[in-house]
Amino acid sequence: MTVVNTTTGEIIETGSALALVDKTAVSVVSMLEEARRWLATAVETTGPAEIALAKAQIATAETWTKELRLSKEIQLDATEMVRRAEYALGRSIRIAQAEGTVRSLGDNAAIREDPGGDITRIPSVKDIAPEFYNNGSEMAVMADQATPEEFDAAIEEAKAEENLSRANVVRKIKGEPGGATVTRDMRAEMIRNLADEGYSSRQMPKKVGVSEETIRQIARDFDIEIPADRVIRGTRRLDHTQMVENSVTGFENAVSALQYIDLDEVDFGQVDEWVASLSASIAALNRFKKQIAKEATHV
Repeated sequence: MTVVNTTTGEIIETGSALALVDKTAVSVVSMLEEARRWLATAVETTGPAEIALAKAQIATAETWTKELRLSKEIQLDATEMVRRAEYALGRSIRIAQAEGTVRSLGDNAAIREDPGGDITRIPSVKDIAPEFYNNGSEMAVMADQATPEEFDAAIEEAKAEENLSRANVVRKIKGEPGGATVTRDMRAEMIRNLADEGYSSRQMPKKVGVSEETIRQIARDFDIEIPADRVIRGTRRLDHTQMVENSVTGFENAVSALQYIDLDEVDFGQVDEWVASLSASIAALNRFKKQIAKEATHV
């Protein structure tokens, strides 16, 4: 099977793709959950290049959900993460253009007038994220015409229809038939009522029409207490077997990724910290390996 890196256009062979996403439902779900957490703050803490790379990895995960014929729910979650990555990428590009670290259309016009000017050294959208350049109209609509909460609402509605295509999400954002029109105040009142009825924030997204993260943010902003969340936090039990499986998969992926590092391109200013951290991590991993090997003899 061949997978295409949507950022660079590079064809990734099966072995390389497996380094990004292990062929198990558990690891795919784990990656999607991690992607959701990372994307929640990516625009504020990273830049377009980092988000473009993450989007390529998420798109690979989406491909695996179809190849492995995972459940419809997991496939929809994967497509949702691709749309969220596109939205984060678009917003990050717009911020970078405003800051002058990525060329805008006006800059491109200036280059035509002064081909040898300093502005030619500033990367363009096409340099950083060719998929945004090639699909610019729809991705730009998502970034330019929707606040994070409006985007959440559009995603939730499109997901309820089981149609998370970029075109359908854009239709929701534009307010075309079936588009999202609920205000933030209205959602706050819905959250307050659901909390009074005993719902947790995890149970509210389909009823409120936004993500769990947005529900919690609105609850904080409107000083809404959700008693059921306290109960869930107090009674949740960890699945230690899944924690081990996820950790092992993460280590395998990290080791596989080392082959792509070009040491000639690395800034070694923090090398002492890296060596110390790696030494401590390797020691901890060796201890853990001995522990589970010892336990295996009793199985």
